[in-house]
Order: sequence, then structure tokens, then C-alpha cells
Amino acid sequence: MQTKTFLMLFSIIVVLLIDVNDGALAAPKLVAVKEESSKPTIICTAWKTNTDARSKKFFNENKPIISKKLQTIHKIPTTFVPKPSKVATQVVNGFLHHYLVK
Repeated sequence: MQTKTFLMLFSIIVVLLIDVNDGALAAPKLVAVKEESSKPTIICTAWKTNTDARSKKFFNENKPIISKKLQTIHKIPTTFVPKPSKVATQVVNGFLHHYLVK
């Protein structure tokens, strides 16, 4: 008799714990995902060959950093003067600028 009572009490506790835990111990429920047929999300704009004044100003403000990166990563000589050839922007928490350097 004690074994049946213990088993029943254990089962009730397990069921209550699963219910309180919102089924975390149970198998996950599959949810149908509704696919949207809207336009795809643009991650990065296309390369612009005409760099505007704002992007040129931003490039010139950061030219020492860009030059240092080019020298360390790509082994460019210190006499090289980088000039923006093309620019692309990406909207993330602000703007992310991608430059193609001449």
C-alpha cells in the first residue's frame, strides 16, 4: 500500500512541477511559421560610384585609422594615400559605411 501511495504522490508532484514550469520538461510544441511574401529585407545598399560630401567627410575624418588598418593588414606602403572610390551604407544601430578604396 505504501508503494502505491508513494507512486501516486510522486506522479502528482511531477505533474504539478511540469504545469508550473509551463511544460519546460515536455517536448516543445511545433508552431507553424507564416511566411510573408513581402519585399526582401535590404541588408546593404548597392555600391555608389558617386560619393556624396557627407561620406567623403566621414572618410577623411577616419583616414588615419583607415591608413593604419591598410598598412597592417594588407602591407600597403606608408606613402599610399587612400581615396574613396565607391561607398555603400548599411543601416544598423546607426549607419555602417563600406568603402572601396583606390
